[in-house]
Amino acid sequence: MIVTPPPIPLFLPKSAVDLASAPGLAPALETATALAFTGERFHPDCAGEMWFEHWHRYHAVSHLLIGKRVLDIASGEGYGSAHMAGFASNVIGVDNDAAAIAHANATYADIKNLRFIRGSCTRIPLPDASVDVVVSFETLEHIEAHQSFVGEIKRVLVTGGLLIISTPNKAQYSDARGYKNEFHVKELYLNEFQALLDTTFAHKQLLGQRNGFHSLIQPLEGSLNQGLVTIESMAARAGSIPAPLYIIALASDDKALLDGFNLPLSAYTAREDNQVEVYMQIWRHSQHLESRVADLTAQNKIHEDTIIELSNQLSNKLAASLPAASDANNLQKPALTVAGADESSIARWIKKISR
Repeated sequence: MIVTPPPIPLFLPKSAVDLASAPGLAPALETATALAFTGERFHPDCAGEMWFEHWHRYHAVSHLLIGKRVLDIASGEGYGSAHMAGFASNVIGVDNDAAAIAHANATYADIKNLRFIRGSCTRIPLPDASVDVVVSFETLEHIEAHQSFVGEIKRVLVTGGLLIISTPNKAQYSDARGYKNEFHVKELYLNEFQALLDTTFAHKQLLGQRNGFHSLIQPLEGSLNQGLVTIESMAARAGSIPAPLYIIALASDDKALLDGFNLPLSAYTAREDNQVEVYMQIWRHSQHLESRVADLTAQNKIHEDTIIELSNQLSNKLAASLPAASDANNLQKPALTVAGADESSIARWIKKISR
């Protein structure tokens, strides 16, 4: 498997290190343990919306990790831990899946300040107060024991340490779309997510995430490491993202730490962003299908009218050919339908083409 290198973000604060100088993800080793994609765990070589959602989260918080000891809980394939290792002093990825840990340790073995160990998110295999930052993206919804989870996070964090955590916004992710993710055990509404954090941390800041189309304007020559993001929408001018699909929280007991972040709007694009073209292809195809359905519906109406006309003609001919002795009875019967003339070869033919 070839691991896709992370794309360049559209925006980073001036305090952030230059992404171009950060080490890229190590290529997969020949001995790397294969990790099958089941739909539950994101792989960096996946495509589509989830690619943007997952990569963006790690890029958006990279500048908060500089020089820190970081725990990536439920690290999965390991791509996010490997990216953060380019900013943090060291990163530990913890996951309860043995295959994922074996794969990550083999795939990212060349990154010296990164290691992966097996463990549960409700019994994190680290000492008390041993990390500065805990990152947990899309973990909460996969377990029931939410309170035990955040309690363990608090235990391994230093005093005043930082939690960066995300979870689907149930109101938008599931309810609004009528969607059920088979791998999710317990999703949270925004107020439930806030209440969970409030039981453990004194302060928090919330961010919303949702995919959307964008237009890029950038220099034709030279590299672009930071830039200006302009958002023009009623919702943005009102100061909120419309219907966020995911909620990302920064939580800490240190209010000054959170107040000092001055978090920017973060936009993210791939080096080769073909999502708009993919969408347009699907949209054009859907328009073609809608037009085709309309044509077929109109044609079907014509065929139905023709069948009714032929059926009535057939009924009249059959009625005229009956013996005179039964004319009186025939006059009391309604016009014959295709179903009532199934002894006739012509009627059977008409019935067949009308199906």
